[in-house]
Amino acid sequence: MNLTFSLKYRQTDEYLIRLSSVCLADFLSKDVSESISKKHEIIEIGLQRIKGEMPTNVVTLSQITNFIAKIFEQNKHFIFYFFATT
Repeated sequence: MNLTFSLKYRQTDEYLIRLSSVCLADFLSKDVSESISKKHEIIEIGLQRIKGEMPTNVVTLSQITNFIAKIFEQNKHFIFYFFATT
């Protein structure tokens, strides 16, 4: 699974959120990987700021967090793996 969302806040800030499936075999043993894969899907979250130069305020961070939370709330079998890029 690969999903990409572009979020705009105010007129000066834009963020790109990427959700992608992670191959468990890259991180875990085959037995553990197969066991987890039966019930769950590991999702990598990429957050990239595309536009804007001012520090991200708490309100915007809260909105981004709530957006991601809604996706995981609707997909209870997801386990997330997070990284941030600049």
